[in-house]
Amino acid sequence: MNIATDDRATMYARMMVADQIFYGRLATDPVLLAKTNRLQEFFRNIRQELTIPATSPLYQMLARTPADAASAASKTEAK
Repeated sequence: MNIATDDRATMYARMMVADQIFYGRLATDPVLLAKTNRLQEFFRNIRQELTIPATSPLYQMLARTPADAASAASKTEAK
């Protein structure tokens, strides 16, 4: 599996499930990071145009950074 060639829908899905492999690769893969930033920018623009509150669960998931995803995973593993 080559994460860098994922389409937008697959990247979106990886962000929604906080895929640890995906978030781990962001720190070392500039192409993947650029694609992810563009996808986040796309959803930020939609949120602004439709005046969706930033507290929306969808947008909270999309705004996650690799560090956020890692801390969420460690909390889940601790349970």
